Amino acid sequence: MAASARSFRELSLLLALALCSALASSVDGETSRRFWIENDAFWKDGEQFQIVGGDVHYFRIIPEYWKDRLLRAKALGLNTIQTYVPWNLHEPEPRSWEFRGFSDIESYLRLAHELEMLVMLRVGPYICGGNFILC
Repeated sequence: MAASARSFRELSLLLALALCSALASSVDGETSRRFWIENDAFWKDGEQFQIVGGDVHYFRIIPEYWKDRLLRAKALGLNTIQTYVPWNLHEPEPRSWEFRGFSDIESYLRLAHELEMLVMLRVGPYICGGNFILC
């Protein structure tokens, strides 16, 4: 396996663990939490659900402003936040992981959870979402 593919797999695993950690408090004692697609509709926890989402990229916002920006998104009617997970931000050098400050995705996910917002993670090695530094 190529080093880059192995590193991406390891980063994906770390992100999955961070996500599980961030959401662990929401599932204690709750067995009814589910999300599925049926009859061309989304269903969440037994009720039909419409995703109203927008992008709020944690790595483009000063962490001290995350809560403000998420609350503003929620005030606009959003119930879901979408964000890229830039691989090269979290692994600036091979096998060197960064999850502090702008890179603290776990805190960002916990905050979104506390504000009762869902998160769609766009995990990938390349995002090229208008930021040449992170491409």
